[in-house]
Amino acid sequence: MQFDFWRKALKATGRSAHHRAHQDKAAQDRMSTLSDALGARQDLRSLRSVLRSLGDAEAIAPLLDDIRTASRAVPSGKSLAAG
Repeated sequence: MQFDFWRKALKATGRSAHHRAHQDKAAQDRMSTLSDALGARQDLRSLRSVLRSLGDAEAIAPLLDDIRTASRAVPSGKSLAAG
């Protein structure tokens, strides 16, 4: 969304970002992937928090294990930003 806004702002001021289209697209793809990964991590943290609030530790233990496994499968923001 930031790149879309940037292009619109450049167009509104009579400038062009056409020569940066390829670089912008690559950066936009990386930012989108990073945003998806960070969103997935936030969702898993929220789910874990809700499950813990239920208070039945024995019943939710397998679910917390599943959340831990899923968290490990989500790429870290650091590794995605470097790519």
